[in-house]
Amino acid sequence: MHRMAIPIALLILALPATPAEAQRSRPAADVRQVVQQVATAEAAYRAAHGRYTASLRELGIERTRSVDVRVIAEGARGFSVVAVGADEECAVFHGTARPPRTYARTAARVACRSRRGGR
Repeated sequence: MHRMAIPIALLILALPATPAEAQRSRPAADVRQVVQQVATAEAAYRAAHGRYTASLRELGIERTRSVDVRVIAEGARGFSVVAVGADEECAVFHGTARPPRTYARTAARVACRSRRGGR
């Protein structure tokens, strides 16, 4: 039983002291990666619950300071996601959900655009 206590204690010591420290030590999230992560989580959520959700918490997605994520769910019919970072904005939609941005034209395909200089 004591053999288990030592690895657990080492793991606890290796963790950052506060959530703020964890946030600072984490690299900036990739906007495209965040959108894909939400889309994957939505598919798993629908398989388990028969509908989509707009709740990042229910999807198990943590918010970051570097990417603002918005999820619009439409029950069992579909969902759309927009994520905005400093340099890029990405979106995806699925099912009968309306595309969240004009540049997102194909369902289930992550589409992005630069936020620099109007490109």
